[in-house]
Amino acid sequence: FFVDSLHSGLDLHSLVYWQIMKIGILSDTHGRLPSRVLDLFDDVDLIFHAGDIGSLEVIEALESLAPVHAVSGNMDGGTISRRFPRKDMIEAGKMCFYLVHEPYNIDIDPVAASVNCVIFGHTHQVTIEEKGSVLFLNPGSVCLPRRGPATVIKCLLSGNRLKPEIMTL
Repeated sequence: FFVDSLHSGLDLHSLVYWQIMKIGILSDTHGRLPSRVLDLFDDVDLIFHAGDIGSLEVIEALESLAPVHAVSGNMDGGTISRRFPRKDMIEAGKMCFYLVHEPYNIDIDPVAASVNCVIFGHTHQVTIEEKGSVLFLNPGSVCLPRRGPATVIKCLLSGNRLKPEIMTL
């Protein structure tokens, strides 16, 4: 399914409005990156990591595929917590993404902030849920899943239309 955004006021300085992009989303790697993730993300244009990265080697491997936007999680310290913020807002296509690790640390009203998609981790449980006009995505965990297999999410983005798909490792 495609989720249509109601937002129409974003600055489109970085990407062409109707360009089709592929986005890879993962979380809770805890220092491990199965090769299957690299295979699944080999054609993506952008990667979001929703925290608990575990090591910079994970980010470096992902950056060999596409630009990476990441946030630090509750298990990240040292260099990772200094390099990556606890939350971030990213524009891609005609959508605004809010990236955070713990869902209870969402400190904005996504609708009021013109956010179309909230990406979070921490629970290690994959989630795709619409709440009003906002899509909430949790890619689960690639190495320590809870109540199911290891997963990531891969999305097709065209303008303000986003099609997420759960990918099992």
